[in-house]
Amino acid sequence: MKRKARVLYTMHCYYNRAGTEEHTRSLAKGLSEDFETYIVAPEHERLVLFKDGREIIAHPIPSLPWPATPYRSAEFEEAFDRIVKALDPDLIHVQHFFNWPLSVLDQIASFKRPMCISFHDYYAITPHFTMEGTANPLVVTDSRYSKKLFGKDLSNYLQERQEQLRRSLKRFALKIVPSRYLASVLDQVYQGDYTVIPHGIEPFTCTKHDYVDGAPVFGYVGTLLPQKGFAHLGPVFKRLHEEYPNTSLKVFGGGLLAQLALPEAMIMHGAYEPKDLPSIMSQIDIGIITSTFAETFSLVLSEFWQAGIPVAASRIGALAERIKHGENGLLFAPGDEEDMYQTLKSFLISQDWRMWKVPTPRPLEQMLDDYRDLYRQLL
Repeated sequence: MKRKARVLYTMHCYYNRAGTEEHTRSLAKGLSEDFETYIVAPEHERLVLFKDGREIIAHPIPSLPWPATPYRSAEFEEAFDRIVKALDPDLIHVQHFFNWPLSVLDQIASFKRPMCISFHDYYAITPHFTMEGTANPLVVTDSRYSKKLFGKDLSNYLQERQEQLRRSLKRFALKIVPSRYLASVLDQVYQGDYTVIPHGIEPFTCTKHDYVDGAPVFGYVGTLLPQKGFAHLGPVFKRLHEEYPNTSLKVFGGGLLAQLALPEAMIMHGAYEPKDLPSIMSQIDIGIITSTFAETFSLVLSEFWQAGIPVAASRIGALAERIKHGENGLLFAPGDEEDMYQTLKSFLISQDWRMWKVPTPRPLEQMLDDYRDLYRQLL
């Protein structure tokens, strides 16, 4: 009996719960009836091959420096070569190459088998993968920007890095992005064709709660990291609650900012699992997305919309592309606490948002169909 075609995904880590990791695990699981799917990722100085969430092969590797990650690492390349030879994949799909030597792209091309690459953030443009501090990808190799982001002048390295990646990426005929916004940013640095395949999520249903004294419940769902802008939400909501005492905000997620001193009306629920989303979303009337960097898609926006929840979100990146201001959400200037306050307040002084038609997000199975077709074409 002929075996299924083997698809190998490369990732920057496996056990983390961020969007790229969740997306890749969804692909590997969702396509497992059509293909043998595997994930390879660096984990604690080991290069590990995963199958169905289990570690099946591991080889020692060195930790690589950041932000000046080298092009070559002989020990790392050897470990990857051993895994590829042992698995013999029919197709290699690069999901991320952070924590890898930059040579991994050329190494994959050297295996002489079908390949493609996905971009989920700005790591191909700059080691600072969120590209905070600028909306212009053409300035990230400047000495001024380098000093601001990395504390020293790495401009020569950053320019050489882009030139090397430009040569490497030309070897990939198929480049995939989740949004037109990300395609437009990448094209400014690496001109070429990008295939847009929006992310899908597993559909779920939830039962909405009753309003308390007519006051809607705001909700924040996701990681509490600096680039997510969560630190701005505390002072904004404290001010909002003082003016509207019945208002509350429920926070679901963990991260670096989980220990911030927050007003009493902000209720911290801690980290959560994907299976908890129906219960979480049933407690929320209005979602808040406070990102200060240009999101390239935003899975949490899709999750809010799956529950029929309108959002208040930063006017930046793919959020501004997906949200129609005044139709399915409201937008505010990223990091601008006064604008954020006025935007949240508008949900309290007007009830128009209750009549909005919130989009139905793309279902996971539809996205999987796109990848099934794509892989079959490549194979």
